[in-house]
Amino acid sequence: LAFTNLSPQDDMNIGVISAVGLAMGLAPTLIHGVEGFFPMLARWIVNLVLPPFTLMAPSWTLTYDDQIQMLEAALKAAPAEKARQAADYIFVVIFEQQQNSAAFLGVAAAICYGLTLPVEDRTLFHLCLGVISIFMCLANAGNAGIGGLLAGHHPKVSANGFMVGVIFTPFWAVAATLNLIAFFNADQAQTCPRRCGPSSPCALCSLPYAAAGRQWGNARTRRVAPCFEASSMPTVLPPQIAMLLSLK
Repeated sequence: LAFTNLSPQDDMNIGVISAVGLAMGLAPTLIHGVEGFFPMLARWIVNLVLPPFTLMAPSWTLTYDDQIQMLEAALKAAPAEKARQAADYIFVVIFEQQQNSAAFLGVAAAICYGLTLPVEDRTLFHLCLGVISIFMCLANAGNAGIGGLLAGHHPKVSANGFMVGVIFTPFWAVAATLNLIAFFNADQAQTCPRRCGPSSPCALCSLPYAAAGRQWGNARTRRVAPCFEASSMPTVLPPQIAMLLSLK
């Protein structure tokens, strides 16, 4: 997954891979984010999000009262000697929805911030999202009936849930691949300290890189971009002269 001797065009490609990989990590928040505040609104997923997966029309069939009745029925169905454990189980199921949503909201906030950073500073974001994407892929593969024990086991997969697994297993596989590629290559991205980038180079970076006897680089590799030292020169000097004065 790691490349070497990246050209400016490669840097641009890694930038696109990085941005798309991060953006794909927003998907769970768009669907489940509201559950952190209102866990019972999971019904909007049941009513509006899942039906199209089996070509059914969305509806508001399931209501809050229906949810409460089902929860009460589940408690009543538990053996009398396990009433406390049953109540705790219902609590955990709903509480887990809130905690998952809280995690998704935190990831979404980090992604939005990460997209404002230069590519070489996104390494940890891609590591986190790469791991999340792998396990999301496995979870969906389990719902689709593939992956074996490694994918976990959901004992009550609905028809819509099966289709979610079929569709989102490749989605998360792509997300994992993009984030891992970005993770292994982000630290090689050649970034100008002025954040100009290959697509719109500043006056100094527009000159041949070899003229400076240097190579674009980043903080991790400690290489110096052509305009780095020149960027501290007085602005009254023409940029080409400032660059030549910075040569050693």
